[in-house]
Amino acid sequence: MLKGQHWGFIPARAGSKRFPGKNKALLGGVPLWKRSMNLCLPAFDRTIISTDDDDIAKAADCDVVKRPAHLSDGMTYRIDDVLLDFVNNNDEIPEYIHLVQCTSPFTNNEHLNLGKWTIVDPNVDSVQLVSVISNTQHAYSQRIIIEDGTMKFFLLQERNQFYNSQRKPAHYSFSGYVAIKTESLIKNDNIWGNNSIPIDGGSRCKVDIDKPSDLQYAEYLLRKDLTLH
Repeated sequence: MLKGQHWGFIPARAGSKRFPGKNKALLGGVPLWKRSMNLCLPAFDRTIISTDDDDIAKAADCDVVKRPAHLSDGMTYRIDDVLLDFVNNNDEIPEYIHLVQCTSPFTNNEHLNLGKWTIVDPNVDSVQLVSVISNTQHAYSQRIIIEDGTMKFFLLQERNQFYNSQRKPAHYSFSGYVAIKTESLIKNDNIWGNNSIPIDGGSRCKVDIDKPSDLQYAEYLLRKDLTLH
């Protein structure tokens, strides 16, 4: 293990059932995978793209790891398994891995710097970028449809106690970037470990490109930023 080394790791598989070719979709005229690569290259000692897409592999300006077929079907694998496959099949691995997802386009250099600064703490297993969940999307506001076709609150007891936004405790969603100690990844068999520290990325980091309309919204936000500057 290369002590003190920080490597960026970008998963960019070819397949996506809801949005075919998603990682190659253009945002601001740049493919999503390339935006992540351009963010990582100056930030880390080495940048790795894990892909089964030949076009991405040929165009990348960083190291490329061929994604095994059994880790390319989004229905059957964890991203944890992709990273574990990488560390288990390479002689050189870094002390710290920074997973940067192409579909979270508003991860920025400040987030990466905070991740690098925080993950070196000996008491920290991982650092994750998060965004606060709105009142309407909160777990205590969520409903389910039951067998008779009627609807009820999924967590009724909690809903009765925390019935408005002022009473609800803050909940957070993962926003596409996590720094991991490689030792923790191997020991715990997951990217989170037992002691994970949050970075609150704000509302922009909630954007996750899962379908074409998400990309359109991200494009709107990007153009709005350019207009303001």
